[in-house]
Amino acid sequence: MHITYDKYYQVPRLFLMGYDENRKPLTVAQTYEDFSADHANKTITVEAHPHIDCDMPTVHPCRHAEMMKRLLDQLVENGKELGVHEYLLIFLKFVQTVIPTIEYDYTRSIQL
Repeated sequence: MHITYDKYYQVPRLFLMGYDENRKPLTVAQTYEDFSADHANKTITVEAHPHIDCDMPTVHPCRHAEMMKRLLDQLVENGKELGVHEYLLIFLKFVQTVIPTIEYDYTRSIQL
């Protein structure tokens, strides 16, 4: 998992790369097996990684930019702020709907 910053959408952007049991990089087709069928080839596209010379599946930021903006607007209305680490945790939990095979440590809670 590579998290970069998307300047256009002004949100984190997730690029994905996996390895098989022989430590060989997964093909794009193999990587797509881990994605929700509702999101493969829709929310997830194959694009050039901005810092590494290769194409990778990426969760396109347009949808989560909208969702994160709504969340932040609600917090501001309630006089609350979200720390960067909390923002990233919420972002990763949102991404789990697209990539259900990612496991997270749920021992942390965020007060919204």
